[in-house]
Amino acid sequence: MTRTNLTLTALLSLGVVLPVQAENIDHVRQLLSTKQCANCELTSAGLVMAQLAGANLTGANLAGANLSQANLAGADLTGANLAGASLSGANLSGAKLTNANIQGADLTRSYLVGADLTGTQIEMAAIQGAVGLPTSAGSADLFYQMAMEAGKKRQYETAIANFNQALVRKPDFAPAFAKIP
Repeated sequence: MTRTNLTLTALLSLGVVLPVQAENIDHVRQLLSTKQCANCELTSAGLVMAQLAGANLTGANLAGANLSQANLAGADLTGANLAGASLSGANLSGAKLTNANIQGADLTRSYLVGADLTGTQIEMAAIQGAVGLPTSAGSADLFYQMAMEAGKKRQYETAIANFNQALVRKPDFAPAFAKIP
């Protein structure tokens, strides 16, 4: 038995209750019925394919939420906590993500045309296959590293797309002209 499992078993046998954070059901209902949920507690909420175009989620806590394939076009997520959230395949066109926490968020295959990512650290999120990523988001080095990883996996189309993104961000970025490994 590992040390972590042993500690957890000991705590549970002593009747220690560990806090678990979850979404506030009333906040989920409010969001789905009004699309207005500023500063709401939506941690780990299941919002797969939710229709939230134009929603006001400023300052909302969506850590660990599942927003896969959700429609968040034009949504205001300013200052929202999206740490560890799944936004895979989500429509974020025109969404405002200014100063949002996207650390560990999954933005793979999301649609980001016209999204405002000012103040976010895109390097902390999974962005492979994201469409329309603003050129202000991410660095040439980030896209170069992703291109090299894709090349090692023989995912040549992905590698080329990432090399191109590196060059969009820094046209004279010499390593992006290198051969795929």
